[in-house]
Amino acid sequence: LNSWLLELRDFTEPTTHPGEEFVFCLRGRATLNVGGATYQLESGDAASFWSAEPHNYGPAEPLAEDDPSVLLLSVWVHE
Repeated sequence: LNSWLLELRDFTEPTTHPGEEFVFCLRGRATLNVGGATYQLESGDAASFWSAEPHNYGPAEPLAEDDPSVLLLSVWVHE
């Protein structure tokens, strides 16, 4: 298993990699783009998807300078 803790203030660049990915929104509201579809994640929401699909993450709405960053836990396993 591989994992990242993502602190988001803006959108990440789209990426792909082998395997399956699970994300959990720890704080804030996030947007998840996967394979051309867009999903909104609230704090406590989770999603899983095939990570060979182009995907990226970002805040659901613009953040003010003093707003905390959106926090996502991403865990993935290679096929």
